Amino acid sequence: PALREIDLSVGEGTYLFLGGASGSGKSTLLFVLMGLASQHLGGPVSGSAAVAGLEVTKTPVARLMEKVGLVFQNPDAMLFNRSTREEVAFGLEGLGLSPEEVKERTGWALSLAGLTGREDSPCFELSGGEKKMLSIVAVLAMGPRTVLLDEPFAHLDHENSSRVRALLAGLNEEGYTIVMAEHRSWLFTGEIHRVVVLDRSRVAEDGPPAEVLAKKGLFGVEPPPITRLFSDAGISGPPLTLEEGLARVNELDPGVRSHLLPALAAPGEVVAEAREVRAGFGPREVLRGVSMSVGEGECLGVVGPNGSGKTTLLKVLAGLKEPGEGQVSIVGTPMGRLSRAQRAILMGVAFQNPTLGFFNTTVAKEAAAGRMLDPQEVASLLSRVNLEHAGKKSPFTLSEGEKRRLAVAIAMAGGGKLLLLDEPTAGLGAVSRRLLVDIVRSLMSQGFGVVAVSHDLEFLEEVSGRWLVLVDGRVERVGGPDSIMADDDLMRRARLRATQYHMVRRELSAGREGGR
Repeated sequence: PALREIDLSVGEGTYLFLGGASGSGKSTLLFVLMGLASQHLGGPVSGSAAVAGLEVTKTPVARLMEKVGLVFQNPDAMLFNRSTREEVAFGLEGLGLSPEEVKERTGWALSLAGLTGREDSPCFELSGGEKKMLSIVAVLAMGPRTVLLDEPFAHLDHENSSRVRALLAGLNEEGYTIVMAEHRSWLFTGEIHRVVVLDRSRVAEDGPPAEVLAKKGLFGVEPPPITRLFSDAGISGPPLTLEEGLARVNELDPGVRSHLLPALAAPGEVVAEAREVRAGFGPREVLRGVSMSVGEGECLGVVGPNGSGKTTLLKVLAGLKEPGEGQVSIVGTPMGRLSRAQRAILMGVAFQNPTLGFFNTTVAKEAAAGRMLDPQEVASLLSRVNLEHAGKKSPFTLSEGEKRRLAVAIAMAGGGKLLLLDEPTAGLGAVSRRLLVDIVRSLMSQGFGVVAVSHDLEFLEEVSGRWLVLVDGRVERVGGPDSIMADDDLMRRARLRATQYHMVRRELSAGREGGR
């Protein structure tokens, strides 16, 4: 069962963080609270659950939606209208609101999502982060007093993350109940009241943040990096917030600085290169003269705001989108001279929405399809991404984190020289994320070139020694993680947030210089 013997009560006005490893049952619990598990998913449900006094197994979802709203982990599963305006208005019209109020709330929602002026834009043309923001504001515009969110910060740049964080905190202060399934606890540590951790479909931990998040090996929950740093150093009472950690940085051994940014080997021969690439959708230009390269044994991190062209760049590198101008070469050969079969041999791609790459009935068949692997090779591949137990399952029934791990496995199976990853850590728990770091480093040691698009700078900090910053379709800077994060003006323009480890390195450096 996806959930076992769950006994949980959440008081009105509580801000609850729901954590746990990928596949532990977080999304299923949210589906239960929304009435979807019992009324639409078709699986057996026993026990009882109520939200706002309504029994979820007996109350139609349409009525529950007046009291509770659910933001899915995958925004593509929520968006089905033609335009952003229609997407927000759809739910409001279903509530029977007047045209004037529908218009007012729609305008508020699109402004919050940063989509003012794009009211008529097709939803499928939005970036992953823009889709995520649209799915969040479409639910919040309906005004539910209980809000359920599944990985709401995945795919969002720092500016949009800050907007969502501030909005949820404000709603909670007004008495709204927030239940949020997430992995990166440090994004909102200061706001949450309570932490519930699921492990193997059961409640494993339940308590205040200071008590729960300070524990080591917390069933797939990623504690704040600053907490982990102090805890690993054996310092009692580790801080939960960056501000508290920086105030106590003198408690750390100065030698810890060298361990906060791993040493990475220099790249070898160029694996993929783009020169003055321009690309877009219809009249809208997305990439404006982008040039870049990635070498053997290197992971190039691509960062920037939502809608800046990061995913479009990956599609161009993968040969899935023809550039309007410029040239792309893979292992020295222009993309136009490579057949689709040759491209598939030379590179692997893990899409931002992993479901787009699934076509088979079982996980094992999906893993074998690209290179016609034998059963032993499939078992070995699935074992590398901790999916050895899932071979007979449908890939479409996996958790979002498991789907993402399968997508990475399929991309690796090609055995080529280039791996393209789009938001690879979205939906991954601490264990799966650590596994992905090890996989990327292993591939780099084997001579792979990796291009990773991500808003997870903590992940990129561990695997990538060179970052490319895209803003409005143009390359703003290419450089090392610390040189980029030290440029506060660039970070603001790119809507990025410096990692906690970078801030510790900066504080340690300032202290050392001040002591001379």
